Amino acid sequence: MTPDKQNAPGVRTGGAQDERSGGRVVVPMVRRGRRNMRATWESARVKAHEHAAQRRRRVLAYADLADRLTAPPLCYARPEQWNGYVPPSTWGAVQSGDKSFRELPNDSPRRAALVELCAEALRREQETGNA
Repeated sequence: MTPDKQNAPGVRTGGAQDERSGGRVVVPMVRRGRRNMRATWESARVKAHEHAAQRRRRVLAYADLADRLTAPPLCYARPEQWNGYVPPSTWGAVQSGDKSFRELPNDSPRRAALVELCAEALRREQETGNA
C-alpha cells in the first residue's frame, strides 16, 4: 500500500458480506482516503510559474544580460522568448549497478549559462536595493 494511503484517515464504505449471516454486513470495509494531490500540484505549479516570471523580469531588466540570452549556448532568437525557466540541478534518480539509487547532476551548458545569468541579475538587483 502506498504511503499516502497508509496514513490517510479511514473511510467506511459498506462492508463485506458473509453468506452465513444471510448477506448482512458483518465486517465493515475500511477504505483509505487520498490526499488532494491536484491541489498540491496546482499550488506547486503556480509557485514555479511565479518564480520563473520573477527571474525573467530580473534578467530582462538589464540589457547586457538580456543580450546574453541570444548568444551561445542559449541562442534564443530574441531575449523575450525566454520564459524564466531554469532546468533542475539534477536529473531523476537512476539505479546504479549495486541497486542503489542516485541522482545524476545536470551539467548542461544551457543550464549553467541560465544559472549564471540569474545569479548576476539577482546580485545587481540586491546591490541597487541596498544602495
